[in-house]
Amino acid sequence: MAIRPKAVSSANDFSNALNNALLNKDMDNFWKTWRSKFSKGHTSSVIDGCCGDKAIADRFAQVFQSVYIHNSETRHRELRADFLSHFNVYHEICSEVITVEQIEDGLRSLKRGKAACLDGLTLEHIIHCVPKKVTPK
Repeated sequence: MAIRPKAVSSANDFSNALNNALLNKDMDNFWKTWRSKFSKGHTSSVIDGCCGDKAIADRFAQVFQSVYIHNSETRHRELRADFLSHFNVYHEICSEVITVEQIEDGLRSLKRGKAACLDGLTLEHIIHCVPKKVTPK
């Protein structure tokens, strides 16, 4: 007799938690709640039809590279020369090395669930493309 009310209560608690997360636009909490109910605890090793770390990384690079194709060879050379002239000066000034921990901290500070930019990448793409999962603080 006590099992049925407990099951109904559990389902209502889950629905309420999802509803509250959506109302508060708290996407991290929404997906955490969703995964707690539906996730099997494993991640897919097949991404865009590719399996294996090298194949997935190569596909990621291929898609990313295809987004950044110049329209004009002349303008591309001008912009590249301008960039390199600024980069060389910057490189001489900045000798600090960026660590993996700094990158992880930067990723943690970004909000999840935002729209993709022109390259089609979202924060979730970056977080899930690395072997070590970046978890929010």
